[in-house]
Amino acid sequence: MVKAEPILAVPVTDKTESDHAEGTHAGRPYQRELAACGAALVLGVCVELLIAWFTHHKGVNLTGDEPAYIIQAQSYLHLKVTILTTIKADLTRHRLAAYPVGVTPGMVAQFLGPRGVISPFEPGLGILLIPFVATGHLFLGATTGMAAISVAGLVYLHRRTSRLMHLSRRGQLLLALALVAPAILVAVTQIYPDFLSGVFLACALVEVALLERTQHSSRFGSLVILVTLAWLPWLQIKNLVPAGITLVVIAIVRHRARASQWHTVALVGVVCVSWAVLLIYNARYFGHLGGLPEPSPNLGKDGIEYTLGLLIDRDQGLFIQVPVAILGLVGLWTARRRVPFSVVASVGSVLAILILNGTYSGNPYGGRSLAGRFMWSLIPIFAIWIGSCIERWQEAGRSLKIPAGVIAILWIVQAIPIVDGSHLYYNPFQTPPLPAAAWSGWWHGVDRFLPMFGLPGHYFGEPASAILVVLCAGALVIAAVGLYGSTKTLRFDRRKRPEKRAEQS
Repeated sequence: MVKAEPILAVPVTDKTESDHAEGTHAGRPYQRELAACGAALVLGVCVELLIAWFTHHKGVNLTGDEPAYIIQAQSYLHLKVTILTTIKADLTRHRLAAYPVGVTPGMVAQFLGPRGVISPFEPGLGILLIPFVATGHLFLGATTGMAAISVAGLVYLHRRTSRLMHLSRRGQLLLALALVAPAILVAVTQIYPDFLSGVFLACALVEVALLERTQHSSRFGSLVILVTLAWLPWLQIKNLVPAGITLVVIAIVRHRARASQWHTVALVGVVCVSWAVLLIYNARYFGHLGGLPEPSPNLGKDGIEYTLGLLIDRDQGLFIQVPVAILGLVGLWTARRRVPFSVVASVGSVLAILILNGTYSGNPYGGRSLAGRFMWSLIPIFAIWIGSCIERWQEAGRSLKIPAGVIAILWIVQAIPIVDGSHLYYNPFQTPPLPAAAWSGWWHGVDRFLPMFGLPGHYFGEPASAILVVLCAGALVIAAVGLYGSTKTLRFDRRKRPEKRAEQS
């Protein structure tokens, strides 16, 4: 019997994959897939607008820097980088409720640069919001724009992750369930670039993982990588670090997959040109390559404290707000041998975001914004690797009903205080109550056992024992998830095409 050559030995071009490979998933025609994605997008945007309306009546208003992004988009709509004229017009007409009558232009977020008064933020989000604020309904338009772009990215991420991890229909439903955490649904309604940055980065990472695992490159996948990586620093200059890590990894993966060198050079070149244009913009309008002058990262005790808070704080923490992220942590470990370079890119990106946001102690956790904003970028990245954990359960022959039931119960419990109006949305760090147990987080009834960071002198959280409780609970969950996916006969056949595996599931 002739031994089949592994797929790694097959030269790869940048031609689009076959109609069957790209045009179907789990045996469904491409048209039905596209229609389902469109329906999910419309439904998702409608749900997000309902949530925005609901939370608005619960006290979540246009605050912090959100109005500044709307003003920025209005100025760009009129082909102006400077924003002073727009500020004066909005205040005169009282178009933004965030600014009460009589507020002077100097009270609006702005920066006096070499060429006049400009928005203090990078132009990426303002540009994306242009068509939505052009409707004239500024707050509604911007909220709709955030929902539409974010939901579209999440739908795309779900479909590509399902393909990457060969998820069965039940596996796909479980992944979708993991993405509808109340904390995520609320985050999508906010007019900030943080969550959107995570969506863009995750879309690039999932394409890198698909290339590494299947050894096939598609033009559409390359286009997604190009657009998302090119635009990431335009949303926030800090995104240049995780985007740079991902760009280096994609070049390595394409080289190992024997993809067209010219196409790789073109992709890397276009992305770098986009970044160079941003730096020129910053130098021209901010007088500083890094954009708005910011304090250097605080690598001392405060930096460590706030970084830990982005992971396990009762209000800010990733694993507290979205506990299914721990499945993504397990998924990273299980995927380390299958797609090692993609795992490295993901871990490097997560660490970069954590360090840059956690050590920003000048305005910890984003000031007057919703709790968790500085870790929102991490959520979509972990979503990819939740798919890896689900795939492990499938290969082990485990039922997905049990984890689905657990996740559903978690989301119901988390939603109860939101629905009854007892949830506190905003960052408490500026005026934290004492004792710390008096401040409620995302899980009423167990908040007192969860740590709170940001209290003077409590660098490892308050109460002091809470960090041990969280770490022990996390270790138990990781052990349970690992055991649920364990099997002595677990194998991975790299020669099987993803669509075939999906059919067998």
